[in-house]
Amino acid sequence: FALQNVAITVGTFAGGVLPALLLRAGFGNVARNRTSLLIGVAISALGLLPLLLIAQRSRRAGHEPTGALLGPQLNATPRRVRRAVWGFAGAAVLLSIGAGAFIPFVNVYLVRLGASESAVGTILALTGAAGAILSLVAPALLNRLGSLPSVLVLRVLPAPVGLLLALFPSLGLVVGTQAVRGIGASMAWPVEMTIFNKRVPAHAMASAFGLRIAAWNFSWAATSIIAGELIIHGGYNAPLYILAVFTTLGTGLLWYALR
Repeated sequence: FALQNVAITVGTFAGGVLPALLLRAGFGNVARNRTSLLIGVAISALGLLPLLLIAQRSRRAGHEPTGALLGPQLNATPRRVRRAVWGFAGAAVLLSIGAGAFIPFVNVYLVRLGASESAVGTILALTGAAGAILSLVAPALLNRLGSLPSVLVLRVLPAPVGLLLALFPSLGLVVGTQAVRGIGASMAWPVEMTIFNKRVPAHAMASAFGLRIAAWNFSWAATSIIAGELIIHGGYNAPLYILAVFTTLGTGLLWYALR
């Protein structure tokens, strides 16, 4: 997760700087943005290569994916496993609705409040860098403080900050909302998975995480479409209220799934 955040940091910084460099190279406004996006797509496509190599090597070695190497699950009765799986997926839906209502538009909001393209890239890059550093120390820190309570605090923090931003719009609070959500998710997610692994047997892990990721992606996509229309017709307050309400509900369901 730390490496992923470092990569996001580098890519975000490049995404902020590249359009300006392309403009100086003679690209028009539309062409520079389109070229930047195509470069990003090409780099992302390269990520398929290591995945294909992993699958190929596994087939050659005759290995079947069996999930993480786990210790004994805690009271993993079928009823508790079902509760954990569906609660985990449901929490993903609610948290994704909250995040998807605002996070895809944070760069637009920053520009609206006066930040330049390069400043937006730098702000988001610094947020990613902080998340990368903190995600390295998160497991040890959260184990010391209490894993589940710490995860729940990290997950719910964007709710009050988002409400504060709705009441007092400012560049600093936009950055704060983005930072609290992004850094909190980076710290919480690996620890959430560790707790979840102790609740669910290895044979159920693949379907559980597949369900969780699908729930997150579909909810994010649908919410982003709706939030975009809300922003166009009414400004940013409605998405911020959605962020606050659904983040709180998702944190509650996460507690139910992982307790």
